[in-house]
Amino acid sequence: MKNVFLLLSTVASLGTFSVSAQHITDRDVKYDYQRLPLTPLDKSIKTYQVAVLAPYEADNAKAEAEYKRALANQDSDFAQAQATHEKAVAQAKAEYEIKLAEYNKQSLAQKMLNKGVLNEGKPVLSLPYPPQKTPPQPPLLRPVVDKSAVAGNLHLAGYNRGGQGATITVTMYGMEATDPKKDESGSAYLSGASTPNNPTYLVDYRYPVGVKVEVPGKGTVLEETIPATTEYQHFRTTQAAFMSPEQRKLALDPLELKLRDENLKLAQQYLDSQFGTTPVSRTTVLYTVEPKKMTYDEYAPAYEAAIVGYKKLAEGMADSRQYFTTALTQWDKALAEAKPSDKNARINGDITTATYFNAAEAAIWAGDLTRADGYLMKLNTFDLSRREKRTLADLETLTKDEKKRRTANGI
Repeated sequence: MKNVFLLLSTVASLGTFSVSAQHITDRDVKYDYQRLPLTPLDKSIKTYQVAVLAPYEADNAKAEAEYKRALANQDSDFAQAQATHEKAVAQAKAEYEIKLAEYNKQSLAQKMLNKGVLNEGKPVLSLPYPPQKTPPQPPLLRPVVDKSAVAGNLHLAGYNRGGQGATITVTMYGMEATDPKKDESGSAYLSGASTPNNPTYLVDYRYPVGVKVEVPGKGTVLEETIPATTEYQHFRTTQAAFMSPEQRKLALDPLELKLRDENLKLAQQYLDSQFGTTPVSRTTVLYTVEPKKMTYDEYAPAYEAAIVGYKKLAEGMADSRQYFTTALTQWDKALAEAKPSDKNARINGDITTATYFNAAEAAIWAGDLTRADGYLMKLNTFDLSRREKRTLADLETLTKDEKKRRTANGI
């Protein structure tokens, strides 16, 4: 029992609840496990390299080239505009002289008739405005990406950077944003703009990021725009913020930079999930039973074995499996006596539920997902609290994910 108390000191107590013949304690146990990749690469692949593309930056280059051309040609362009203007002036004067001559040929009566009925008086010389020499405006450029820095920050867990192994291409498509549309919700006004004459507007925006992975001999093994990066986000603004390109840029650039950084983190998580063998931290709740009037000899050794199993799980399932198997043997022994509807039974409803939760997660790491499914199916038949339902849903998600990963890795 002394060893049990030493192990208990490694976890934090969340709470306890008592029944007539026993005392159930639930404790948080934090552990790490090695998550397998969803798309494992061939075992011959040991290295990788990362390339980052930002195709939207071609628009920046085009705008900058046009600006430089305009700067270089502003004198010649102005001279050409002046020459064109002079021709237009000469043509306007010639047309005026023709109309004036025709007007002067008219009799006085005809002139009065045309003015009164047709509203045609004496021709007026109208000359085109002369061209103005104004310097070209610098282009409004999109935020650029330090592609080398981004590539250096992305990594593939379990592989070495460099060499002729996997090639990872990350494509950053840049910000996409809609024009503002009026917010028709009931409280659609910004602070200080609380009248219908000054409503707020919604702008939808996103920053898609794509990933392509190629390996020698097989070509492309995955090419996808990361789903989470295609979802639109929203922000509110006044329409005045988008009345000029400069105002639009001022409003959107900070959002673009923030979302770009967030989506690069998603890209790293995506690479980890698809291709890397990565350590993942998780917290479970482990229940134990302390006797009052009855004996519960199964629970102390089961708890101790499970604690050791969770501690060793970071080193791999092979090292921890025997401890979870030992714990499951003890918990199954207790469940053989389960009488959930009899609150006075040794293994009553509360203890039965707690034991099934213990066993379900332990079975996952004992390598028996079918067994884990059985425990989870049993829990679905119980009248669970909200907290227990959330725990059950979490375990079902974990089991489903582990099934996909182990199948992909031939386990």
